[in-house]
Amino acid sequence: MGERLEKYYGRSGARVYDITTRLSGYRGYYTTVLQAAGVKKEGRVLDVGCGTGMFSASLERYGTYDLTGVDISPATLQFARRNAPTASLYVGDVFDLRNAHGLDGLQADITEKKYDLVVSAGMLEYLDTPGEALRIMLSLLKDDGMLITTTIKNNVVGYIASKLYGFSLIEAGLLSSFQATEIPLHFYPNVYLRTLKQSHSIRRGYVWIEPQIP
Repeated sequence: MGERLEKYYGRSGARVYDITTRLSGYRGYYTTVLQAAGVKKEGRVLDVGCGTGMFSASLERYGTYDLTGVDISPATLQFARRNAPTASLYVGDVFDLRNAHGLDGLQADITEKKYDLVVSAGMLEYLDTPGEALRIMLSLLKDDGMLITTTIKNNVVGYIASKLYGFSLIEAGLLSSFQATEIPLHFYPNVYLRTLKQSHSIRRGYVWIEPQIP
């Protein structure tokens, strides 16, 4: 894990992140996203970059799933174990999911299975090649599967958050190149999260547009 991620999601930062997401109402936000996207309440689900397990916890409340969470930070997974107790949790990199390993150290290949739903919240902003990560996650879906990704909005609030937490805002063109559909939450009561975050769904049959190299 790089120095930037270690600062915010390592041993000391994970506790602060867990408390912050709890107090900010992230569980309620993700539940609303699942409802608005019309997600089925059963199936096999993968949470990539699951952190302290807020999205996984929402999934546990929303339906009955075969739920897997993976994150690059072992420290955040210690909190995810408590927040989402039914999830199978693994330490792993989105770019190397074949070589993930459980908290017990046993190796696991996350790519062995196909998933009805893949979710990823707050991860793409930390990647140098977020488009490649999207392609990988989409490749793990069943033919009728769905990817839901949550990113920080490119506005004043998002800009401030990016400086506080050391990430880069996602360009709108990236999501549109994958034919992503924004999940509307116009009347979501939590003004802070409604202003800060946006969620999109992408179906399995996406069109990948190769970036043009000057």
